[in-house]
Amino acid sequence: MWDRLLAVCLKAGAQSLEHYEKYLKPMYPKELFAAFQEYVEQQATITDKSAYINVARVLKKMKHYKGGKEVVASLLNKYREVYKRRRKMMEELEGV
Repeated sequence: MWDRLLAVCLKAGAQSLEHYEKYLKPMYPKELFAAFQEYVEQQATITDKSAYINVARVLKKMKHYKGGKEVVASLLNKYREVYKRRRKMMEELEGV
């Protein structure tokens, strides 16, 4: 039944994944990590403070996955270069 829960959460979005993360992470860490990364990439393109908060929150979660620190560092460098004119985004990413 865990695979069904994962499928439902993947369809429902990142908030569902975050809600059930503690149950799904032991069995599906790669799938969760990939879904979180996709969500962060999508949210980073939105010019809205709440999207920036979402990016920072999910990046913090991603650090706790195997190999996550390196991926998060890479994404942070990318965002600091590509979105350097988004002051509010840079402020949110400082906390990551």
